[in-house]
Amino acid sequence: MFNFRLLFVAVVWGVNFAFVKYALAEFSPMSFTVVRFALAALFLVSLMLVNRESLFMERRDISAVVMLGFIGITLYNLLFMYGLNFTTASNSALFISLSPLFAAFILALTKRERINAFTIAGLLLSTAGVFLVIHKRPAGLSFSRQAMIGDLLTLCAALFWALYTVKARPLLEKYSAIKVTAYSMAAGTVLLLPVGAYELVHQSWGAVSAGS
Repeated sequence: MFNFRLLFVAVVWGVNFAFVKYALAEFSPMSFTVVRFALAALFLVSLMLVNRESLFMERRDISAVVMLGFIGITLYNLLFMYGLNFTTASNSALFISLSPLFAAFILALTKRERINAFTIAGLLLSTAGVFLVIHKRPAGLSFSRQAMIGDLLTLCAALFWALYTVKARPLLEKYSAIKVTAYSMAAGTVLLLPVGAYELVHQSWGAVSAGS
């Protein structure tokens, strides 16, 4: 049965690159990242309270959530935001689309799942589809020396996002997706503060438009 929620996730994920690139014209990368994830974590915790979901988490799982936040929020966004700052939104979208492929390889290497040829073929086909769609756009892919640093950073970001999805699975067997996401976002945002403090202080907040 077709899952429209997954389609909606794909749409949201797709427009994310263009929106972030737009906002980076007025935000510094880290000030934007810290603010948006802090707001997202607060929103998800509020949603838990509205749904009367317990905020409790076993002490032995807290370190796993913090590690999840470090991998999927702190490291991923450091690499993704600075990568996007140095490359195009189109390039970034292509490289981030490799995350499922990286996740499949991680699962295969750790022997958590057996990945067959059909799975790999499907993942490669989906990446090829992303390439063809982006490549045909007027402002398509641009592989230049100037964008190389950004491309490499984005590839590393895709690898960490794949690791995040793999590491999240055991926690999702015990807790709701909202709780795992909210707590990992909160932990990742706190860990971003030392890196983003300078940009947060020196961000020209008055110059940020309503659109951004």
